[in-house]
Amino acid sequence: KTSSDQKKMDAESSWFEALPAELRRYAPTYMGRMQKGGQQGYRLEYLYLATLSDLYVFGRLPAFSWERIFSACHDFLQSCQQYTSNAAINTDSDSLYLAKTLSRLESYARDTGVDIHSPWTLNGRSAPSLVDIAERSAANISPCAQASLVHGDFCFSNIVYDFRTQAVKVLDPRGVNAAGEISSFGDSRYDLGKLSHSVLGLYDYIIAGSYECQSLGAKSIDFSIWEGKQVQQAQEVFRSMPIMGKAMSDYPVDDILCINYSNEFT
Repeated sequence: KTSSDQKKMDAESSWFEALPAELRRYAPTYMGRMQKGGQQGYRLEYLYLATLSDLYVFGRLPAFSWERIFSACHDFLQSCQQYTSNAAINTDSDSLYLAKTLSRLESYARDTGVDIHSPWTLNGRSAPSLVDIAERSAANISPCAQASLVHGDFCFSNIVYDFRTQAVKVLDPRGVNAAGEISSFGDSRYDLGKLSHSVLGLYDYIIAGSYECQSLGAKSIDFSIWEGKQVQQAQEVFRSMPIMGKAMSDYPVDDILCINYSNEFT
């Protein structure tokens, strides 16, 4: 993998290089840094495995297969929690959950002209503005009690699953904290939130274009995602399984990162 973004490549390389020996089974074999065409990068073992995003959107796996996959995700997250850093406590709490979100919303507003401060009507029901959703969600997130090793972008597109070994391997780690410093540590709930965003928020369906969105006028839309019955079964499994210590359905609002905040309106 190469990029003109040298800092990004440095951060990802550093994450793989700092990965404890006991956790290397959760990543492709790292083969060092490289330069190509004036760009910085690094090399990884090529894995002939589908990403979880492809399996979720285009596959037809039964519920028991997703139970094994989510269990493997839990094994990785739980193993990461064994490595902690007191120096990194609360590094990401405010800037990652609110400032980063607001920054991206402002960039979106500049590019599209969308008013991110006005309320919307979604599927016939009133919904707050995008900024209001971000601020209300961030207000419900409690401080990080203990920073631990994190992947930083633990979503389906960055995870592959080996059916033979029943284990996940992760790709494209973040490698930096919200301050832009190279670090492998952060709030483990963020990894859980990213995973929940794929499973419950159906992010990968949206990226794949498997949705319908119709404008009904100023700040009013109808929106639906074309998920199949197998997805609903996988979601039920995910909600009931213990991940990072307890079932998703048992997490209080302030610990789940409000990842499904939009369900209140849909």
